[in-house]
Amino acid sequence: MRIFYFARIDIEANDAGARHVLETCKQFSAIGHETLLFVPDLGSTRKLPGVKIIQVPILLRKPAFTYFSFHAVLFFYLLYHCLKNKPDAVYTRLQPLEWWATWLKIIFRFRYAIEVNGLPLVELKINQAPRWTRSVTRILEWICYRFPDFWVVPTTQIRDFLCKEYGLDPKLFLVVSNGADAEVFYPMDQMSCRSQLELDVNATYLLFMGGFSKWHGILELIEMLPDLVRSNSNIKLLLVGEGQLTAGLRARVSERGLEQNVIFCGRRPLAEMPALINAADICLAPFFDERSPITGLSPLKLFEYMACGKPIVASALGGLDEIFQAHDMGEVVSSLDPKMWTDVILTLLNDPERMKSCGENGRKAVIEKFNWRSISENILNRLSGN
Repeated sequence: MRIFYFARIDIEANDAGARHVLETCKQFSAIGHETLLFVPDLGSTRKLPGVKIIQVPILLRKPAFTYFSFHAVLFFYLLYHCLKNKPDAVYTRLQPLEWWATWLKIIFRFRYAIEVNGLPLVELKINQAPRWTRSVTRILEWICYRFPDFWVVPTTQIRDFLCKEYGLDPKLFLVVSNGADAEVFYPMDQMSCRSQLELDVNATYLLFMGGFSKWHGILELIEMLPDLVRSNSNIKLLLVGEGQLTAGLRARVSERGLEQNVIFCGRRPLAEMPALINAADICLAPFFDERSPITGLSPLKLFEYMACGKPIVASALGGLDEIFQAHDMGEVVSSLDPKMWTDVILTLLNDPERMKSCGENGRKAVIEKFNWRSISENILNRLSGN
């Protein structure tokens, strides 16, 4: 098949969204399909083996201008490429304005799928956005959802919300989780990784990786840390990432006298992430927000932790408890009180055999199921009309 993939991302970025798009495109191509990725022209010269990257011009490199101009110009680019070499399928990562271009499906009759990884209406409500903003977003999404042949979502919760909100047919949804590249993220020698990263080889490390946003539970991690340190003064928390809460986190760490126990690693390149994960003893995936039960959870970091063979402690929200029950790669905490994590983490740290088996189980699950090749094959099977 010839597949056009539309994504309003910065292909130089190392965030979860960009990695997801690039991994999917890479697998589409590796499986044998001609893949063209359409992204905003932000000056990148990045190449992706087997994938042709089409840089769509934008007017100004500011969020609002990028948003509108990308979709406006995308119409002309799609029209040109349809006339030149019509795609068999168009695959997009949901943007409410993408229908400005994808309505061309009516003329060119290509298969069309939208991947929905979040629920903007829920986030706007939680963030107390003005009512008119939510109304406009809903109208734009309603229009957008009139055109696809099917939708791809990472959780059943997102599927159920969209079916109820927009009257969509649940049979037209493909539910596939996120995953990891097991050839990039894999078990490494822990002491070698610590030496490489100039970390204390004798410390006990917990690791969080991701954006410093309130729904990622990053503030609650700091709240649970004093109890952990009182039980084991050798515990250190590695925070890998950045975000809107970075300054507040640093202030909170200082207020609680935890400067020696929290290491801010900042945003790190993809090449360094496997070593950081492997340097840790336990990896954390906390979620304490009201959004998670509604949207469900399929966080990229979870599967990258698993691929590295690390035991994980996570919140029992949004379907994560079902993944842990099925694959036994760590422990889940049902309580929304962050201090309830203390006993769970300490108990796991004191059981090396349990930690080892959890890590092995997680790695096995990625090899067998939660990898980009398997995920992409499921999507391609549906894109081909099967």
